[in-house]
Amino acid sequence: MSNPAIAYKVLSVGAVKKLSVAALGALIKFLNFIGRKNALKLAEIMGLAFYYAGRRTREATIRSIKIVCKEIGDDKVREIAMAAFINQSKNLVELMLYPSLKRRDIAGRVKFEGLENLTSALARGRGVILLVAHIGNWELLGAVWGLMGHRVYSFFLDARIDSIGKILNDLRESRGIKLIPRAELKKSVQCLKENAMLGVIADQDGGENGVYTTFFGETVSAPRGPAALARNTGATVLPNFLIRNDDDTYTMIMQKPIILAKTKSKETDIRNYTERFLQIYERLIKQYPKQWLWMYERWKERRHVAAYIRAAAERIEAGRK
Repeated sequence: MSNPAIAYKVLSVGAVKKLSVAALGALIKFLNFIGRKNALKLAEIMGLAFYYAGRRTREATIRSIKIVCKEIGDDKVREIAMAAFINQSKNLVELMLYPSLKRRDIAGRVKFEGLENLTSALARGRGVILLVAHIGNWELLGAVWGLMGHRVYSFFLDARIDSIGKILNDLRESRGIKLIPRAELKKSVQCLKENAMLGVIADQDGGENGVYTTFFGETVSAPRGPAALARNTGATVLPNFLIRNDDDTYTMIMQKPIILAKTKSKETDIRNYTERFLQIYERLIKQYPKQWLWMYERWKERRHVAAYIRAAAERIEAGRK
């Protein structure tokens, strides 16, 4: 993977931004000019190039896969890792193909599985929290709903280079996705009150204030936001995933809606449902291992997780005395 710090040492910050924006703009135009079929072929080549050239990212990916897939051999691990690089490369290219993506394209590219579950979730009138994961093409998932006329919102974080982030966010919003900064929770509550759809992703680290639990048998911190938001608003949680098929069409999976049953204990409710969400993720990742974002080091050593483990061990030891 390239190191942007080197470019910053040679050129001014302003020059780097202008070059980056120009390069991205040119790439977007080129990909849309050559068409989706050729662009995806190029994406496959790019994915393989990143796999072989990006040693550190490749090794981190393989470590993550081995944590989850303990029973498979090294050859299969590398096969999953390579496929994950290709899938992510295709995801990025398809985001840049948004200018060519029209509503009429959806019928030929997306098969809907469980559409009645979305219908019943929206019928409650309390808003729908789409429980998404970094699997398949999570970016395109929101664009599909937006092009179909649904009101769909998603949280976002700014990219390191603001002008690059603006281009990517403009692409997302051009296909009907309304973006909400993660810090502006009131907007997310308001959109649910209006019975809109809000996409959330909860398969990455939840930080010091997350829910400490297990994910594939390893202690992790998981984001508490989805469960807390559903509990506070009464919104329906709908597990929703856009899985890539072998021919680069997609299957839009909508699982059965989840309605949180509130008890007197807020923290217990949030823990129980967060753990339920992670179980859903586990089943999906086991089913489609080649499409998850293994490059994100989900189980790398984190100080807040290590501190939680130590504290838990100390409590157990104190209880024995």
